[in-house]
Amino acid sequence: MNYLLKFSAWLKRNSTYVIWGLLICVIMQQCTISALQREISFLQDKYTVSAPSHVSDDEIAQPSDEQPAPQIDEPTAPRSSSSIVSIIISIAILLLMAYLYLWMRALLPFCVSVKGKLWQDLSGKIVFTLSVANRTRKPQNIDNAMICFIGKNSRRFRMPVTDFPLEMQPHTKHVVNVSLQRLFEQNQDLLDFKALRAEVECNGNVRKTFPLVVKWKRQ
Repeated sequence: MNYLLKFSAWLKRNSTYVIWGLLICVIMQQCTISALQREISFLQDKYTVSAPSHVSDDEIAQPSDEQPAPQIDEPTAPRSSSSIVSIIISIAILLLMAYLYLWMRALLPFCVSVKGKLWQDLSGKIVFTLSVANRTRKPQNIDNAMICFIGKNSRRFRMPVTDFPLEMQPHTKHVVNVSLQRLFEQNQDLLDFKALRAEVECNGNVRKTFPLVVKWKRQ
């Protein structure tokens, strides 16, 4: 479960890079296949020969001072349809990746993005950074920011900040740092939880950050 959460979190953070990487891999693969096909075709045309049917194996093996028999090129086989199929598949993958990228880019401008990041300051205190971006065309009322510890029995705490409630104008972003040190000091059992996330209300709708998988060090 932890590995799936880690992979999902990494995939969400790097979704754009993953899509572009797949596109580059498909392009490089197709270029490599085309180059190999051209090289194989060239080698077949250059080295494919056959001896006349009336010459025996002994005559072919024995050296002779006579003029060598003319070389007869074998008829090259028609180009396999597999290359055409591979090209069609590559184009389809490219179109699919481009569609997914444009779809993601089209959705983002019409939603409220909520992201979370966990880190430690120079004094070793645990800090949670909450980023809220209003990418819609209307103002958004942000309120009820919560920290949720995920486990068999989840626990939720209100963020000890005065930033909320907040009215965010279109195409604006708000970042707030929340120290969790006192929360852990007062609730030692929170160190048993393996993941946490933040939740906020945007015009009455709950928005959640992606779960962050953590491994606490007990002192």
